[in-house]
Amino acid sequence: MANPELNVNYGFAVKVESTAGTYATPTMADDALRLAEEPEVEIGYVLPGGRDGVAVGGYGVPPSAKPLGQYGRVTIATELVGSGAVDTPPRWGRLLQTFMSETINGATNVQYVPAASQKKSLSLLIQHANKQVTIRGAVPESLRMVGSPDEARVIVRATLAGILQASPTEQALESQTFGAQGVTPAPFTGAFTVGATVMVYEEFDLDFGVAARPWRIDRNQASGLLHGIVTQVNPRISFPPEVVALATHDPFVRQTAPQTALAFSQRLGNTATNQYLLEGDHVEYDPAEALPLRSNNGMVYYSPINLRFARPASGTWFRVTSD
Repeated sequence: MANPELNVNYGFAVKVESTAGTYATPTMADDALRLAEEPEVEIGYVLPGGRDGVAVGGYGVPPSAKPLGQYGRVTIATELVGSGAVDTPPRWGRLLQTFMSETINGATNVQYVPAASQKKSLSLLIQHANKQVTIRGAVPESLRMVGSPDEARVIVRATLAGILQASPTEQALESQTFGAQGVTPAPFTGAFTVGATVMVYEEFDLDFGVAARPWRIDRNQASGLLHGIVTQVNPRISFPPEVVALATHDPFVRQTAPQTALAFSQRLGNTATNQYLLEGDHVEYDPAEALPLRSNNGMVYYSPINLRFARPASGTWFRVTSD
């Protein structure tokens, strides 16, 4: 009997496609991301070709038509880590390039800003339990940055989907090289300000608010599918700050005037080439959501507060800076 396949044997590589939908051949040697958890992989058909309900002169149905549109989906978690080098984009930033422009600013930083004109897609390589899965034309269906109260690191969680490039094959895990990734994750520490208020907080969940068509039906293609695109970006951040004097932080007043601009800034990490700055010129306390007061071990928190990044007429809507 063959040995069972071990779930500790996994790797993931990602590469931005020069031509959307054309496989860019990522490798574990040049394009691997260091995963924080075992990936979840799913393979299926968008167009299964079922023939349910076809009359055959009795019970049962005839064999289905040939299925089309084979897709792949993978859910990953990777640590928030800088590139470890000046002027070098972090490798996980490739996930952002499907809906954010990437700008290298001399010897200063690398910045990512949402761009509706961005139509890039990704090629993925997954090796898991001695199987290899390749996906092209992929985009994120979900992308979040999560700081847990129980850890000293931040995790980037993503679900990516696209067109299956080739049938899965047997493949032992190859050696991985984690270039453009610092040795250790950016520590989960740094100032968090809304307006002029420094928030006392211990966790957060930043949802990039991605909506996407990971594959589009195109009967001109042999597979029946065309590469995916991101169709909307609507970032939000959720966090439970400690309750303090209203003179210091009054969320009730801020909620009554969501049109009043409040600058947002959050620093993650404290070492050059392995730190990040999240910022926007206008966040709103969502008036559609109640402000909850909840106790946790004798402390009272607004648990949680949800902020929306409103798009101003000019200035910084939402920006991620690696510096």
